[in-house]
Amino acid sequence: VKEEEDEEEEDDESKKKKKKKKKKKVKIEDVEYTDNSGNTYIIRGKIEAEMHLLTLEEAEKSPVGLGRKEPEPLDKPNRPNTSFNWFINPLKSFVYFIWKNYKWYIIGLLVLVILALFIFLILYTMPQFISEKIING
Repeated sequence: VKEEEDEEEEDDESKKKKKKKKKKKVKIEDVEYTDNSGNTYIIRGKIEAEMHLLTLEEAEKSPVGLGRKEPEPLDKPNRPNTSFNWFINPLKSFVYFIWKNYKWYIIGLLVLVILALFIFLILYTMPQFISEKIING
């Protein structure tokens, strides 16, 4: 019995170690930057930039700046096709906004309406059926 408990404790410890490995801790060396003059900065965010190095001849061929040609345009952004989907397909927007939150209320309401309609039809046709039984015997 003790051996089984020891094995279970080892399994629990190994699971905890695995969980700890998954967590990624940020080291202060990764986010701290010290320049040549001794000033210390903390990196708050990162950007992605693209630079083109040109030779002097290429730069003179296509100058950019004040009073010159516009810089090269950026690529069109990658936008999903569903940005105006709610306007084009209202059923999908209904499912997304209403059905997910009120699904059981809508189903219950439909069941009640069908049941009420069934009872109404029974009560509506019952007097005619009873009168036929009385007359025909």
